[in-house]
Amino acid sequence: LLNTIIKYPVPSDRPMVDGLKFGWFCSEEQLYRRISERCGTEGMRHPLTFLLEAADDIAYCTADIEDAVKKQLLSLDTLLAELHRYLDPFYGETENYTVSLLEDQYRKAVERHDRDPIQHGVSNFIIRLQGYFLYCATSCFSSHYREIMDGSWRHDIFRGTPAAPIMDALRKIAYDHAFISTPILKLEVAADRIISYLLESFVNAVLYYDTDIQPGMMEDKFINLISENYRQIYHFYSSGKPEDERLYLRLLLVTDYVSGMTDTYARDLYRELNGIG
Repeated sequence: LLNTIIKYPVPSDRPMVDGLKFGWFCSEEQLYRRISERCGTEGMRHPLTFLLEAADDIAYCTADIEDAVKKQLLSLDTLLAELHRYLDPFYGETENYTVSLLEDQYRKAVERHDRDPIQHGVSNFIIRLQGYFLYCATSCFSSHYREIMDGSWRHDIFRGTPAAPIMDALRKIAYDHAFISTPILKLEVAADRIISYLLESFVNAVLYYDTDIQPGMMEDKFINLISENYRQIYHFYSSGKPEDERLYLRLLLVTDYVSGMTDTYARDLYRELNGIG
């Protein structure tokens, strides 16, 4: 399980090697070595990681489209037109499975007299499309089983399947009609302000925490806002370590604390700390 969730077998001091993100922090190096040695991966992806990545890809690329329709950022006509635009070059206008599936599910929703035939049609379209993606992922995993098991497969498991252009099209449609829409951009700007404020405030607070330098009054208040559980974990792992490592662990203390917040908690904490009612 632990080896599977390490999607990128790259440490944090060597990010973006071959375009990959990093999979573990330097403080977890010994733990990673122990895990990878026990699983026999040693710098390679665990085979089940490909399935985990496929599940992520399926969930996100389909949910983004469904959410865009639900929030009325994307109409049925626009979705159909965009699917034609991106997929007709691959399958031809009359053989475009994705368009036919969406049209069929919408027609059935109308015939059932659903209260919201567009929403229900798109939702059923998404469910069936997810099933098709699962079939493609299974087929590719089986076809390239030996390469995946020996660590020589360097692609995702949609490579070369009919699902690949469809998923790429869904991502492009979601980006064009949802991610760069005004409501989403406003949310992203607000989220950036919240996360930046929390990180800056808590990082400044922990710089001299657990050192001979006494933190200021305000820094001390921020330190006490951090959950006691997080602080105990820091003290456990920092015990006996030199100051440079302890500073690194204090920075991880902050990133762990902030990344562990729900969206609502982070927003409410930001408002409370800035006196916003």
